[in-house]
Amino acid sequence: MNNRNKNKFWILIGIGSAILLLLILISSIIEIGERLATIHIYVSYAYYILLTIMIIILIIYPTIYILSSPSFKINDDSNPNKQTKRKNHNNKTLKKIAKNIIKNNDNIPLFRKESLQAVLNNKKELQNQLEPIINLYIKEDISKIMNKHAINVFVRTALSQNNNLDAIAIIMSNVEMVKEIVYVAGYRPSNAKLSKLTFKILRNVLISYGINEIKISDMVKTFLKTSTQFTAVIGPLVEMSLQGTANALLTYRVGIQTRKFLFKEYHLSNVIDNELEMKEAETRITELKKEIERMRKEDKQMKKEQKGQN
Repeated sequence: MNNRNKNKFWILIGIGSAILLLLILISSIIEIGERLATIHIYVSYAYYILLTIMIIILIIYPTIYILSSPSFKINDDSNPNKQTKRKNHNNKTLKKIAKNIIKNNDNIPLFRKESLQAVLNNKKELQNQLEPIINLYIKEDISKIMNKHAINVFVRTALSQNNNLDAIAIIMSNVEMVKEIVYVAGYRPSNAKLSKLTFKILRNVLISYGINEIKISDMVKTFLKTSTQFTAVIGPLVEMSLQGTANALLTYRVGIQTRKFLFKEYHLSNVIDNELEMKEAETRITELKKEIERMRKEDKQMKKEQKGQN
């Protein structure tokens, strides 16, 4: 199976996964709404209104934002016209990424943003400056986002102890996390890679269902060979902790995959557009590592000088 057919295959998988996630989300919402209606009909109405607002903010808007963000074309086509179109598209994408980073990222020092602004119309210089910035500053921002959402998922799923609430929390947190990563990076993975991420989010939801079906508290009682007040307390606590931890790790894994796809596609676009040979690409990676280290030292020196002035 060639790359083009693989991409089509994953896009179909992604569409199917998105449909299944939508069905799971709707069924979870309805099931919780029906339970709340037994308390009072207006309680269920308030729940549906609140959840509709949350879905718009945490699922619909992030999805639109992700799909409308720029992405690289990395198809290595032998047709000269298609090659020219791809290079022009990727050049425009580089400019959009630089502009997004200059506008949206507060973690990057001002002098580096000014340096990026100065080379917006110079493709080679823009590539040379942008790649270490992405691998240094953007990587740090992405790690913070991943940690934040993993903790959120841990707390929500550990406390809820309900399949439906867990499914809603995991879908919302994972989609919002990918959106925030795309926001700080300034670009998104390709359609095929987004489809893989959608499949992984579906996998997380299904694994969460499976974990909730395991009665860990009963296993604790069996393991301790007793049923006392101690096991009555410690069993549910162990169950909550393990469920929350598993869901948090799976969410973190989606973040790692998103970061990996972004960085890999940036590097591949650079290699393909500049027609680099394997040795040249390896040399570029070595140079990139040296440049990142140089930038780290430069930033530390600037911070020391700023502290000295204060």
